Amino acid sequence: HVLFESFVQKQFNESILLSDRHLVGGGIRFDLHPSSSKFNIYLGIGAMWEHERINDKDVGEITTRIIRSTNYINWTGQLDERITTSATGYYQAHTRRFEDYRILFQGSLTFRLTTKLAFPLRVNLRYDSEPPTGIRKHDVEIFNGLRYTF
Repeated sequence: HVLFESFVQKQFNESILLSDRHLVGGGIRFDLHPSSSKFNIYLGIGAMWEHERINDKDVGEITTRIIRSTNYINWTGQLDERITTSATGYYQAHTRRFEDYRILFQGSLTFRLTTKLAFPLRVNLRYDSEPPTGIRKHDVEIFNGLRYTF
């Protein structure tokens, strides 16, 4: 019920002035509810190397290369034959400056309407204790739609 995991990520996001991000990391994942097939809960603890380029409005381009802790809790569940849910919450702190941290939440709820058609709802929440100049500390995105499976 303990697994080792690793990850890589490449990202950009103009809305938060992030022109380029590279992440490489890994850690340990614990299965907190191993006996159920309908619900899964995982806890992850690890570290990541983060290389970012940010276009700060006051300072200009800022490049950082730091190590952050990366910790998460993840839930997936089948509420009934038509409704599935999942959620992941992350806490990522700079290992030398704990006042520099991020909290991220990604959640979804999907309603299966037919065998081929579903209605997904997703929400993403983001909090950054030290965002670039002119960017809010918190951000919320809500998505919904129809999904057709061929």
